Amino acid sequence: VDKFRLSFACNATCLAFHPSAPGLAIGYSDGSILLWDLVSKTSFRKLHWHSNPVSDICFSTDGSHLFSGGIETVLVRWNLETFQKYFLPRLGCAIRYILVSDSISCIIHANNEITLFDPSNLKPLKKLLNFQRSEAPSIVLKYEHESDTLILNGQVGSLSFYSPSMASTVYSLDVVQQNFIGYNNNAVDSLSQYDVTHALVSKNNIWFYTIEQSRKNAFSRLKAWIIGGNGRNFELKHCIESPHDKTINHIDSCLNSSFNDILVTCSYDGSTKIWNPLVSSKFESTDASY
Repeated sequence: VDKFRLSFACNATCLAFHPSAPGLAIGYSDGSILLWDLVSKTSFRKLHWHSNPVSDICFSTDGSHLFSGGIETVLVRWNLETFQKYFLPRLGCAIRYILVSDSISCIIHANNEITLFDPSNLKPLKKLLNFQRSEAPSIVLKYEHESDTLILNGQVGSLSFYSPSMASTVYSLDVVQQNFIGYNNNAVDSLSQYDVTHALVSKNNIWFYTIEQSRKNAFSRLKAWIIGGNGRNFELKHCIESPHDKTINHIDSCLNSSFNDILVTCSYDGSTKIWNPLVSSKFESTDASY
């Protein structure tokens, strides 16, 4: 796996691979977004509208636009040819995650509300309310194509798979597999409550990655699951304890030249790691510090 350094003065808060070109977009804590060329290993464009840390970024399916959001409650669409900005403002609550796909496009907010929108004209279509969530402020949102479901937090330590067509939760996955012990700050470290903070379906639809982290310290676990049964059966293959020294703030994946999936994680410890999942052996990782 290739290793290189991407240097910038601020902490990275989110990242997204371009769907077709060897490019990477990284959001930072100062509200800026840098576009990186992974061939020359240099940034070629800086985008800056947000006045607070960028919560999430997402490319359009054809790679012509980039979407970004944060606590300003405004969705920004960047045209990557003209770099003109378009806005979907006054969404009511901070944006935590953005999803744009051929089937569905939506935003998940800090209160677990979901806004469905049309990415072509930035018109809101529908709001989905009253989803279960844990006490922790961890929220994940991904789309699973095989089962046509949205993946988001359920009860403590679990994920819910929500079907927009059926307007109901069709499956739940217990990721943490831990009895609920609460979030008492006086509890010893060995009894820390873990929550699912990130989830991701691999680009080849073979792997399902999850990150679970403790609220009171930097303890975390990276798990890799094999997907089966039309997206409703998950077999745990790998569990990595403490993949980073500090809190993990984002994950993404892409296909390498052999069409095998690789996972990228970035953390507040100032590093990003590239993971190569193998069905029959352990994860292989490479570090590349920001």
